[in-house]
Amino acid sequence: MTVARLDLTPAGTGPDPRLRSALEAGWKSGLDRGVLAYDPLEVEVFEVPPLRFYCLPGRETRPRIAPPLGESHSLRRPHTACPFDGGEFIKRREVLRARRGNRLYHLTINKFPVMPLHFLAVRPADDPAESLPQRLQGPGEIEDMMLLAERLGPPYHFFFNSNQGADGSRSGSSVNHWHFQIFPDEHLVTRRPPEILGREGGVETGRIADWPACHRLRISKDAQALAEEVWKDVQRVDAADRAYNLQLTPRKEGDLLAVLFPRAPVGDEILPGGLTVSGDFGGFELTGGVALSSREVFGWVKAHPGEAKALIFERMARSTREPAG
Repeated sequence: MTVARLDLTPAGTGPDPRLRSALEAGWKSGLDRGVLAYDPLEVEVFEVPPLRFYCLPGRETRPRIAPPLGESHSLRRPHTACPFDGGEFIKRREVLRARRGNRLYHLTINKFPVMPLHFLAVRPADDPAESLPQRLQGPGEIEDMMLLAERLGPPYHFFFNSNQGADGSRSGSSVNHWHFQIFPDEHLVTRRPPEILGREGGVETGRIADWPACHRLRISKDAQALAEEVWKDVQRVDAADRAYNLQLTPRKEGDLLAVLFPRAPVGDEILPGGLTVSGDFGGFELTGGVALSSREVFGWVKAHPGEAKALIFERMARSTREPAG
């Protein structure tokens, strides 16, 4: 399969339709070659506005890499070998290779997709060991992903789900290898007009009114300035060794939106009849999309939409905390 190449400099070039075409061709090739665990077109979806529930029992088989015996959870735990490290993983699934300076990213097909055209941006396994853990290291890599999002354009959006925090806070990441999730839909939370509370330089700061998940929202046309402000927020969460989720979205207005969700510890949810919903979920749910790995739980949601919506909103609030600073 032909792998497209992309230099992420210079910035500010806007969406490139050729990249969209390359992703679509790569996805079709991967589907034809059987590199996906299942066809996401067969995924059942149920909407309870503004939430969207996905029935994904196939995702339950995706790998989960826990810390070695005796090692505590922490954002700072060293990278350990995982499926992303194998050369065969990249060889079979890569559709795009993006570079900016000395930083390289493989855009690969997600083996366990939520929807069609669900990709991962993954660091090469032979990068320096300190750059591989699932933890943001600086504003440069945030800017890289903003520039990639800008080139893909709407409706693509990106999620970073960090490692688990030392305080037990979780963010949905199952593999301790640096990666972003990339989804091709207009995510529900981005349809809500943001409430702008302040502006510094070319970066606006605000929130999404009436959204239950605690968050900090920033918007700018300047990817570098936006990345630097987001990095200041991430550093505060990182210093406390708490989990977090970050969403990056190119907007139709021509600017970039970033939403940071600092996480608080939360347990599994026990539903009537003893059904369980995991408390380990990522930014996808915090912005309106709920992936359920149990058909029984999905059936309960369809039978009790009002209760399901209230439950998800309540755990969004419990599992996040107000950003500091």
